[in-house]
Amino acid sequence: MISLKTLTDGFCNALRITNKCHLLHSRLISTTSCQQIYHENRRKNVSKGNVFDSDVTQNLENELTRLKSCGEQTYEVLRKLLFQYCRRSHFLTTEGDDTNDKIAVRVKDIINDLNNKNHLISDAMMASLLEFYTNSHDLQSALDIKSKITKTFSLDSFKVFNLATLLVKNGRIDDAIELIGDEKNRRFGRQINRRIVETKGFDKFTDQSINRLLNALIDKRLDTKVVKNVFYMCIEISSAKVTKMIAGPLIKMHLINKEYDKALEEFVFIADNYRVCTWSLELMRIFIELNQKTNLETVINKTLNIYGRNNTLLDLSAAYIYNGMTQEARRHIDNAKGLTQESIEFLCDKFVRDRKPQELKRFISITSSIQGLDREKLYRILIQLYLQMNDRISADEVVNTMMTQLIDPTIETLNLLKEQNQVST
Repeated sequence: MISLKTLTDGFCNALRITNKCHLLHSRLISTTSCQQIYHENRRKNVSKGNVFDSDVTQNLENELTRLKSCGEQTYEVLRKLLFQYCRRSHFLTTEGDDTNDKIAVRVKDIINDLNNKNHLISDAMMASLLEFYTNSHDLQSALDIKSKITKTFSLDSFKVFNLATLLVKNGRIDDAIELIGDEKNRRFGRQINRRIVETKGFDKFTDQSINRLLNALIDKRLDTKVVKNVFYMCIEISSAKVTKMIAGPLIKMHLINKEYDKALEEFVFIADNYRVCTWSLELMRIFIELNQKTNLETVINKTLNIYGRNNTLLDLSAAYIYNGMTQEARRHIDNAKGLTQESIEFLCDKFVRDRKPQELKRFISITSSIQGLDREKLYRILIQLYLQMNDRISADEVVNTMMTQLIDPTIETLNLLKEQNQVST
């Protein structure tokens, strides 16, 4: 049997011979059923994050009902339900406030059930509640729970950092710094034990929580020395390995103040002490713009030493693109060897985050000499950015460019265009 894709491709190829413009319309027509399946799957995926629809939750709730009806002990099921509803993942979904409000009501009911039966609410359960109230931005409830946790209990450091961030966002900066300082002093002498615990599965949460805390302090325009002091305390508390995410705010705070020499000094310190280069592309862009060749050379050399030739040349080419120096950018791209699709897409995403379609367009153009790239996907990224900016005309121009280069739009690309058509109508 001939597949639908084979028929579609044959039809489109025949149309291309007569009129390239018809190719786009033929694919749009032939992918209607695919679009319906895509939306159906999308609707199914949206509901996966709802804790109330989870099989685990429903099984536990059913078991609780059964135990109550039989007059049996309910502590273990209540404990598991509390952890289930408090899980941090529920705050990383696209659920609205209504769902989280319902979770809060259910959590309160569980606590009441535990208290009414004089069940022990352990420190681990308290820690889960602390995280829940912090994620819910309920500062007072979070602080009340924190005060009830036994002093000898070791909280996961990211829970402490997240609470401190919430304090900062509520204008209680001194309380946040005091919280971090107290936690540091409390853990003194137990760093080896904490290192074993912290690095087993919470690295991601720790990195993100430190980054959020430092950025919250920067947003309050605190003295840079205060921010760096908190950075050191966070590293000591968590024994975290310094990453780009953790160190990034130390560069950012100087860039915001346009203290470029201090930013470079911090960049060199981080590179030398932690073997991490962060904000290197932005520093390259600034020093190219200011024509500060010595400073530019410093950033290049540090990045080259840690991340190698290709990554450095990619950052440098993007920095020249940002400064409108396309030929210089092309020269550096052409000097790189063995660039991968992933590395090119990583930089494309940077242009997307900055909402720089013209720069992205120029960057894609200078990659034309690289063999083996999925150029259709690169153009799709550009089309998506134009559509996000409600620039349908430019998106269509990209499609025409693809046609000229004999690059057929895939179903994914056509779906983007079709969705935009439906929104527009």
